[in-house]
Amino acid sequence: MLFSTHYLEEADDHADRILIIDRGRIVADGTGEELRRAAGGNLVSLDLAGRDPEGLALLPGVRSVEVRGERARLRTDDSDATVIALAELGAIRGLEVAPASLDDAFLTLTGPRTVPDSHDLEPR
Repeated sequence: MLFSTHYLEEADDHADRILIIDRGRIVADGTGEELRRAAGGNLVSLDLAGRDPEGLALLPGVRSVEVRGERARLRTDDSDATVIALAELGAIRGLEVAPASLDDAFLTLTGPRTVPDSHDLEPR
């Protein structure tokens, strides 16, 4: 059976296989769990408490950093290593660790793509 929905929770609850289509192209195909893993494992959130977010992207496992006001969201492949590094820095105020949601996966997989620099287009 095939059904189409914009409600990703519904797809995750009822489908054995999920396809994400972006601009007419299939960009992902798998189970909900496989798609969440493709989005980058877990999310580690913390209060910055006046700390500079510079350097958070260099922590172990971190794939991306998003800062909203005084809160940072780290997408990480290894949340344990990320949290240990944060603890060593004394930066664990308001710490939360959560698995990436299917919504996170969708946004990651369909997000803006960068255009390669002209030197990337040259034959090698």
